Amino acid sequence: VRLSGSLVVLCPDVMFFVDEAPAMARQDWLEVASRWAIQDVWPHDGGKLEFTCKELGIECVNIMKMVSSFLVPPCCREALRYELGLVQECGEELGAYVELQAGSLLGAVKTDGILPWDFDMDVLGDCKYKKDWMEKGMECMSRKGCSSVHIAGSYWMTTCNVSFVDVSCKQDQLMLLPPEYRNVPTRVNYSGRMIFVPPNPALVARNTYGPEYLRHEVHWRYTGKDKGVWNRCSAPGFHACLE
Repeated sequence: VRLSGSLVVLCPDVMFFVDEAPAMARQDWLEVASRWAIQDVWPHDGGKLEFTCKELGIECVNIMKMVSSFLVPPCCREALRYELGLVQECGEELGAYVELQAGSLLGAVKTDGILPWDFDMDVLGDCKYKKDWMEKGMECMSRKGCSSVHIAGSYWMTTCNVSFVDVSCKQDQLMLLPPEYRNVPTRVNYSGRMIFVPPNPALVARNTYGPEYLRHEVHWRYTGKDKGVWNRCSAPGFHACLE
């Protein structure tokens, strides 16, 4: 273009039809959505179309392998949030405090929900409830269709249909706060549902991951460390590639 002496202006946000707009029914859009694994479509004629994982042929299995290349689809993140909610429900049943920690807390700070390349949930309880969690908590999760195993010390893991949740404990962290704030726990909206987090969650995330905590990075389970580069995408050019 430059060699020919021409000037070209590209304005993708003001594209228009030069002929009559095509008439596309839901089934027509489903074909497009299935090809690109897109759950929500806003057609040019207004309105919104929503497609389920089943309609798109998306299976929320082996999410750990999925995020080696791709973002987690919204419907699978909903499944992850549902299973994290099961742990919340068991905590409420036991009267035990439980809050987000590690990567799940980082997601709350960065995206108001589950990081779209995360596949495990991380929660922290108060160690005074350790015995209840190890006994009644595991039994509660079993009733909800999840299996649990004690890993070591105060750390145990519960595995559900889609995800696994890492559960550990520390002594009452709220005692570090001024007396007037100790009985006022902090809650955030996490992927559409309220959950407890540490006081000043962004500062906790920064102190845990360092000053570059807002930088997007690959999950540590792929590198064995907190910082790492994205894997090469198995389908280069696909819109959900992480790299």
